[in-house]
Amino acid sequence: MEDKTVFEDLLEVKHRVDQMDLLEFKHQWEHQSGDYSHLTYRDRLKFTVMSIKILQAKVDLVRTISSIRELANHAEPERAIYYYLRANLWKFLDNFRYILLVKDISNQVKLDCMDLLDEIIDTIAQDDQLKASSLSRLHKLLAQSKLLERDARHSQDAVGEAPLHAQLEQRIAHLIHKLEPEAEQPETGSPKIELPVHVQQFLSIYGAFSVSRISIEKSGIASIIQLLYAHPVKELDGHAHELSKALSLLEREVLITPGTRPLRNQCAYALIILQEMRKMHKGLPVLLLKILQLCSYVQSPPSGISIPDELAGLKPRVTNISQKKLRPLLEDVLLKNPEFFAKLPHLDKVCPACYPNTSQSALDIHQAQHLVSGSFDRLFSNGKGLTSSGTGASQLSKMIVEILGLLVTVEPSPDFLKTHANETLLIKQTKEHASPSTAKLEKLFDQQFATYKHHLKFLQESLDYYQGILEHLKNGHRNGKM
Repeated sequence: MEDKTVFEDLLEVKHRVDQMDLLEFKHQWEHQSGDYSHLTYRDRLKFTVMSIKILQAKVDLVRTISSIRELANHAEPERAIYYYLRANLWKFLDNFRYILLVKDISNQVKLDCMDLLDEIIDTIAQDDQLKASSLSRLHKLLAQSKLLERDARHSQDAVGEAPLHAQLEQRIAHLIHKLEPEAEQPETGSPKIELPVHVQQFLSIYGAFSVSRISIEKSGIASIIQLLYAHPVKELDGHAHELSKALSLLEREVLITPGTRPLRNQCAYALIILQEMRKMHKGLPVLLLKILQLCSYVQSPPSGISIPDELAGLKPRVTNISQKKLRPLLEDVLLKNPEFFAKLPHLDKVCPACYPNTSQSALDIHQAQHLVSGSFDRLFSNGKGLTSSGTGASQLSKMIVEILGLLVTVEPSPDFLKTHANETLLIKQTKEHASPSTAKLEKLFDQQFATYKHHLKFLQESLDYYQGILEHLKNGHRNGKM
């Protein structure tokens, strides 16, 4: 029975790992691989699944290279390689993305793999099914390599990897052009909208992400901060404007050219990813400031407020959640990303104690760390033996509940993730049908687009909500409020 439970847990974890985009996989792999002994049960399962994927990719790499080279000496080399590719190339291309993350395989070997494919590209092109399968996977690989290159250029630890990805992109694009030279030319006889090159690049960059990647719970606060540094808010604002214009254009084009639906949905999804990043840019500072505001309230309550009485109004469950969820979040930022903390807006208004000098011009990180640890220690120790006074929720309790609500809303919507996954799967299954119905596909694309539009509206409302909180924090102390 226990073995069955472990197996079920493993399948569930595998499904979650399969849903990761490559950048999320990379950050979690690098984060977990150095500290296996301290991982939780679930994280150990996740690390096991990720290790198997890396190992399988290595095995496929060695086997594919050696097999193709061996078959080159066959009596009928082209025929032999063709049958091998029909059975195995899809798996090699699917797993090659993990090879991009492996540091014990030289960059030259990774480039040589693309050169080897170039040598046998004519064999791939002779079979329409093999060609279509390879093109689909090469396009995905190109987007993933661009994603890693962009991340490397904004990461001090990975800046040396950027030239490799740039070279890989050139080779992959060359392979795509050989298999699909007509892709650069508009099809005659069928109206086709041409998006600007930079908008197409946005679709490639943001479309390679998964929404679940933009999650503090799944990726960790350090990975999220790195993501925000890699995609500055001003850059996102500009890209959002361009994608919004493109989406409006595509919505109108669908009325004329029904075949534009997939591109319209692709643009909407890229805009969702971008807006999720903007939401995190706005929501994470609000969340951190609200936790810091709570700490200031506990350590220096307003006149007429008795903290022991406030603590008496707290339920033990609320106290425990705040210790497990809120404290590690703010302490990790203070300890590992003090420069991010120092740039939080209205910090001097929310936490005057963090500026011990009367001029309030110099932030004291150590003072902020002391304030946070001291307030949570007091919150936990004083709340242990107290029972609710029954006089209604205290201001302290309301603050914690509000913060926990913010912690939930800054994460991707579970309902959207579930709906998006189901609708995407249904479209995929319909496409794979022997003779897919055009009318059914159009209906499914429209249904998916309606989901996207609803979520985009929700994301904009979230951005407005966070902006309102920031305005309140900006003026809160002036009004004598917390």
